[in-house]
Amino acid sequence: ITAIEAETTGAAVDAQESVSATLSPGERQLLAWATDRFALVGLDLPDVEVSFHDDGAPCSRNEGIYRDDGGLHRALICVPDHGTFASDLHRRRTLIHELAHAWERANLDDTDRERLLTVLDAESWFTSDLEWEQRGGERFAETIVWGLYDQLRRPTLIDVPCAELHADFRLITGHSAQGPIEQACEADAGDTDEQTVFRPPSSRTPDRR
Repeated sequence: ITAIEAETTGAAVDAQESVSATLSPGERQLLAWATDRFALVGLDLPDVEVSFHDDGAPCSRNEGIYRDDGGLHRALICVPDHGTFASDLHRRRTLIHELAHAWERANLDDTDRERLLTVLDAESWFTSDLEWEQRGGERFAETIVWGLYDQLRRPTLIDVPCAELHADFRLITGHSAQGPIEQACEADAGDTDEQTVFRPPSSRTPDRR
């Protein structure tokens, strides 16, 4: 990543166009790819301020962080661009994870989150001292990462069997996982016609809004 890119603070990004003058051409492509992946399953992202950084300081030493600053959605990605295939994949999965948090914050209410805690078999949505598998917000974001990734091997920071990931992603979005799936993992999908028990707001009837 260049010095100019590292200093970029980001700009409000229209999720449908995924273009910002403050982002490098490569970063614009990355953001366009991510928003297109969300659109495949009908998850319309809110306007998000996205910035890329070459060290972990802006992300509190994490690989990425999502912030809701009084209704302004911000996604900071702190995975350096080393110009390698591996670093590109790492940035992609981190970007989807943080955008999943933005979508969740913009579209779900506390009732939705309580319902999803049951769907995801998690203990709490926000508690930070739990394992990620038991943290509803992180389990949600990692399920979205797994379902939207476009590589055969799907990275995830949660230790959850393929069958559960398939089921959770379909229950959340109403869609099967996108992109290529390893044969052994695909076999675990089971009945892909299972009834969806949770639907995102875009598929709700108007009187639910």
